[in-house]
Parts: sequence; C-alpha cells; structure tokens
Amino acid sequence: MYTLKYHEIINLNVQEILKMKQEQLKEIDDYVKNNDCDEKILEIERQCKEEINSNFYVEINLKEISIDQVKDQDFIHLFKIADEINLNFQIFVSGCEYKSGEERDWIDLLFKDSTIERFKKLNEILINNKRNPLLFIEEDITSSSKWELKHIIKSNDRVNGVCNLIKNYELTPFETIAFIYKIVTKTFEYNENEDNPNLARNIVGVLNSNYIVCVGYSSLIKAIIDKLDCKNLRCECNTVKFKEKDIDENECNCLLNSLDGSHMQNLVFVKDKKYKVEGVYILDATIDSKSNKLPSGKGFAYFMLPVEDVMHYSGYNVIQYEDSVDQILASFGIEAEYPEIPPFVTKYKDKSRPIPYDILETVIKKVLKIIFYIRNKKELENRLDMEMRISRINALYGFDENAKNYIYQETKNYEYKKNR
Repeated sequence: MYTLKYHEIINLNVQEILKMKQEQLKEIDDYVKNNDCDEKILEIERQCKEEINSNFYVEINLKEISIDQVKDQDFIHLFKIADEINLNFQIFVSGCEYKSGEERDWIDLLFKDSTIERFKKLNEILINNKRNPLLFIEEDITSSSKWELKHIIKSNDRVNGVCNLIKNYELTPFETIAFIYKIVTKTFEYNENEDNPNLARNIVGVLNSNYIVCVGYSSLIKAIIDKLDCKNLRCECNTVKFKEKDIDENECNCLLNSLDGSHMQNLVFVKDKKYKVEGVYILDATIDSKSNKLPSGKGFAYFMLPVEDVMHYSGYNVIQYEDSVDQILASFGIEAEYPEIPPFVTKYKDKSRPIPYDILETVIKKVLKIIFYIRNKKELENRLDMEMRISRINALYGFDENAKNYIYQETKNYEYKKNR
C-alpha cells in the first residue's frame, strides 16, 4: 500500500521521487472526487494521504528484481534522499515465496543460505546508518504478518537443523520423508490463530510461534524437502476437497465460501532403490500430529498413502490447490494462470503401491531410534508397536476395495511374522 518500487526509483533523484508521491496523492483525490464515498471511506483515504506525506516506504519485490541486483551503494543513495525529504524511511521485502521452474522444483527464497547472507549484509547497512531494519511482508504493508530478519534466520536455522540431521545419518529418500514426517507431527499441535490466520500458515510464522494449521504443516514439510534438493524426493502441497459446493454468482464472498471444506496435504514422489519404493504418495501430517488426547500423535496412520488408490475413493478428490482456485475463477469466466498437477503425479502414480508393512516397520524403527534416542530394545518395540498399530487401524480409510484387500493381507502377513 503506497510503497515505491525499489527497481523503479533506485536511479531517480529527489524531485522525481517526490513527483511519484504527488501522483499517489492525486490518485486518492481523483478517487474521492469521482466516487460517492461515505464517511468511513473518506477517513480511510485521509489516513492514506497522511501515510504518503509522512513516510518514504520502499518495497523490494523479489518477483521483479533479484536480491543480487540490490547494491550496497543504492541503499546509501536512498538514505540521502530520505534525509533530504525528511520522511520516515523503511524498506520492505516481498515476493520471497516466488516460484520458478517448469516443474515447480524451487526453494523458498527465504530458505536459501546465499539469500540469507545477502539480507544480513543489507540489514547491517541499514542499522549502521541508524535506519529501520528490513521488514519482510507477504503481500503488502497492510498485512498483519511482518517479519524481522531475526525471525527469518530462526526459521532457516530450524529447517537447516532437520536437513543436517538427515545428511549426517545418510538417510535414504524413503527414510528421509519418514524422518521429516515424524519430526513435524511430534513437534506441532494443530493451533489456529483467529486474529492473524497467516501466522499458522506462513512458514516463518509457524517456526516462530505455536500456531499451525494444515497449510502450515504442508508448507513446512515441502520447505524441508525442497531444501534437501534430492532428485529422488519431490514434494508439493495439495488440497483435498471433501465436497464440491455450488457457487452462487450473486454472493460477493462466493470465492471464499467455495473453499470451505478444503484441507491441505502433501504429495510426494519417492524413488528409493534400497527399499524398492517408487511412486507418488499422500502425506497428512495434520491428522497424524500430536493433540491433547494423543500427545505423541497418531503414528504413521496417514503416511505414504498411494495417490492412485486415494484418488479413486468415492467423494475424496485430491487436487492441486491452485487448480481448485482455477476452477472457481473459471466459473466466472476468469482465466487464471496456474501450473497443472505436478508432472511427477501423472508420470509415477501408476507405480504407487501400498508399502509392505515389513518395509514400513524397518524404516519407522530406524527413524524412531534417531528422533527419540531409543537404545533399549524393549522400549523401541513398544514404541514401534504403538506407531504401527495405530497405522494399521487407520490406513484403510480413503482406499478403494483393491487397495483395502491388499493392505488387509499385508497386515495379516506382518502380524504373522511378528508372532512367530
């Protein structure tokens, strides 16, 4: 809201920047003049004009300019202009979750170590010159979610911590996703923030608070997998729509209403030679996360469900989140440019088969020993039995009959081996 774009003003002088601010003021005056504004709107417009006259806000949008293009000397140039026009100076950073790449194989810019180092340097320049530090925003400066660099660094450190453990233990792709899944489900308990919903959905918000919902779970798992950058482990966030709703074109809030009943999960592509696992699977960390009733979570009940079988389940549609929005907009004749279903789903879903329980047991046992530092054999068996027992009870949900029969037989074989 009424920021000046960094890449548009960096080569301008004081007079040119003041002219742009005058154009912002004129835009408000023209709006008030040409529209029938009530007192509430007039007050909002008055406040906007006051903001423009009091502040020199600059926005670095990483969708429009690379962080490497932001030069140290340019910051000094902005300081001089701020001093000359005698306005409160603040630099905002947006577009940090910019996605690029045909298959959306990307790493959130906030979690790239090279980007973090550049932010540190720019922030240091601001502080040394007695300026306000960088503020990170999601959409615009009216957003209730604004983060300081220390919050970004803390989030990055926590993601790095998980990635370093995975590398230190030399986990395979299948072991890696099991490790990440258990770390996330044991650490976080579903907790919405009604005053600031984004806090529980934005990764930085989640990792700096006790708030998390399905979008937060899914985004966090994806962020960790993305940062590992393993070609045999790919992850996307997807929405499950349990019930399609009719859209009433007469309702101004129909777009939001049509998303009711949606829930976000993860789709992962895994190729693991050691365990002979290859395919696309669904993870639902939200359902398996810890709660008041189950402080340890539900085990691996909704872990690695074959995408092909779940897609066939009556009334249970797995669709890309962007595609669900695209479908809604299309009903109004609006065309939105969103990617299709991730290519790995189409390419590998036919190979996705329920994981044999003896393989699942082996992987989960290894993960539990690492995460909970279990050295006692009996303690490990008790913990494993709890994780696997709950998984067997819940795993049939969402599958077609063929898959149910397959899992039922695998369960019998697994229990037979355990009791021999």
